[in-house]
Amino acid sequence: MITLPLLLLPTLRDFALRLGRDYHEDLQALAETTVLRLTVRPSNSEPPFRFLDLPKEIQLKILKYTDLVAHG
Repeated sequence: MITLPLLLLPTLRDFALRLGRDYHEDLQALAETTVLRLTVRPSNSEPPFRFLDLPKEIQLKILKYTDLVAHG
């Protein structure tokens, strides 16, 4: 299946896929199925961690251990 490598991606918030310049019913169905697999969270998965609900002080302490903030 041409879209198999895409299924290795994590669940995405939004995704669009175009498999050709012209409309083909089979390719359209494959694209729709692939997009649904990549964007719909399985029903048995846990909800995402609500980092932004933590107090700012805790957020900053956690971020100190990442490369997402400037150290200094």
